[in-house]
Amino acid sequence: MTNESAPEGEAQVADLSGTIWPEVDRALAGITATAEKAVLDVIVRIPRDEVIEGLKRLKRDAALNFNYLRCLTAVDNEEEGIDVVYHLYSTTSGKNLTVKTTLSNDDLNLPTATTV
Repeated sequence: MTNESAPEGEAQVADLSGTIWPEVDRALAGITATAEKAVLDVIVRIPRDEVIEGLKRLKRDAALNFNYLRCLTAVDNEEEGIDVVYHLYSTTSGKNLTVKTTLSNDDLNLPTATTV
């Protein structure tokens, strides 16, 4: 990601070169997902109604095999709702991935990830 400002009216796009984003994007085809580069991995945002299907695909994809939920946590963003954060790990490749979904304060329910 650069520190340069994007031209007015255009969103700044993170530089995801050298990350696993292309593989993740392929596995999540048909699911709404956006990515940003983090220090150790890629953070993928998936809407709440698609997050469980996204987690299933990331686990079942042979090339990615995110087969270990390393940590499940949440961040209270006060008025903006709560981010549910899934830290995934592949025991075969050693790769990490963070998946986030945002819940509105009006509806803090989310299907369980234990079905994944």
